[in-house]
Amino acid sequence: MIINLNYLDKIYRGGRLANIQTFCNHSYTLCNLIGIKCDDRIKADAQWTVDTTIQSGDNTSDGFAVIALGELLKTPIIFKIMDDSWRSKKEKRVHKVFRMYPHRNIVQSICEFSCRDDTIRWLKKIQAPQILCSPEGKSKFTIILQEFIEGGDLTNIEFWTLPMWKSVTLQLMFTSIELFDRLGFIYEDWNLRNILADTTEEKVLQYKAYGKTWTITDSCGISPVFTDFSRSDMLLDKKEDWHLAVQLSHCMDTMKNSCPDRHIKKTVKDYSIKVEMLEDIDSILDCVGEFIDQL
Repeated sequence: MIINLNYLDKIYRGGRLANIQTFCNHSYTLCNLIGIKCDDRIKADAQWTVDTTIQSGDNTSDGFAVIALGELLKTPIIFKIMDDSWRSKKEKRVHKVFRMYPHRNIVQSICEFSCRDDTIRWLKKIQAPQILCSPEGKSKFTIILQEFIEGGDLTNIEFWTLPMWKSVTLQLMFTSIELFDRLGFIYEDWNLRNILADTTEEKVLQYKAYGKTWTITDSCGISPVFTDFSRSDMLLDKKEDWHLAVQLSHCMDTMKNSCPDRHIKKTVKDYSIKVEMLEDIDSILDCVGEFIDQL
């Protein structure tokens, strides 16, 4: 049995894996979906193995990521292999919420499951074909499957034009405001390597939060996509306005050094300090408005 996931056009970014909820939610594992018990060895003849390694990443503090072409999906996907810990639990929680409420600027997960394996096998480059899980494994792992974005991360952009930089920076800021208002989402791993560079055919983008609408008139064909949520959280009713202020400050700090204009770079630095000191939402949004005017 091969499960085909239906990719929609990029204009529907964030929801193009249209039938993921049909195949994968919190009560089903990938193993269940293809008729395999999770405590069984997953073999090539069971149609689930990393059969072609496209790119194998390095070990990180959270786990190990590999880009692979899965026999099951017939398309490149990301396998993120993490130690079973509080960080993997946070990652799973965030992915679960965004499968229910997809967003154009959030990476689309497919599903996740847990199994046993041996750590030593993930401390080196993966050699395909690679069996994912083994019942004889000494450690418990969380394996998260998510979409592969061909553009890589924002560090792959070698030359930033000012319009491109403005588009990416504002998309990240408006996404932070929108998702904080809607879900209490806070992103806690601000780094250019954790923001993917997707493409978009949408030129005009709109974001809505706190009764306001923000419009980006030219996306420059790029859509920044948040990934890596092991330090992130959904605060929901526990959110406080200052959480958003810190988010926006981190966003500005992250994008500052990529700005091609030294005068605007100074403005970004000043406003990253200013917004972080604010504690009520009206002052925070007024500060964002002032910052946009300075651009």
